[in-house]
Amino acid sequence: MSNTRITEASTFGSTPAPVTPLRVPGKLRTISQLEPSKFCDFIGEVSYHKVDHKYKNIVLVMTDYTDHPKLPPQEGDGRLTGILVTLWDEHFDTAYQLNICVGQFLHLKNLCCKLNKNDRIELTMNGYRGKGFKQLDPIQILGQQDPQVASLRR
Repeated sequence: MSNTRITEASTFGSTPAPVTPLRVPGKLRTISQLEPSKFCDFIGEVSYHKVDHKYKNIVLVMTDYTDHPKLPPQEGDGRLTGILVTLWDEHFDTAYQLNICVGQFLHLKNLCCKLNKNDRIELTMNGYRGKGFKQLDPIQILGQQDPQVASLRR
């Protein structure tokens, strides 16, 4: 699939509209920068995970060592703020095949940030439903030496 879009509509008998590369602004956010109802990319460390085959999702608790007023610190370690991340549909399959586990650093793309029923902020990665464009490698495991991992505040 091409990363292009048509910049203006064509009319009958006219030359085709120019095609320009699709530009997606930088969406990488820390926990402290998250805003409900916005899409974002996120890099963090997995501190908990649960696989639910019945509902075909994986629930993660992740941290990037920043705080958010809509999140309490994780139990047992007052210095970490964990955010709930749920991976659905084909992202469940991808994460399951990658064998994600506690202690790994992940780069997740195109997450939806929302408030849950307890007024806590959380992230979800829903399946592709034919709108917009598919992300390439929406889930990536990052190594300890990756510059993006080194930049996380500890």
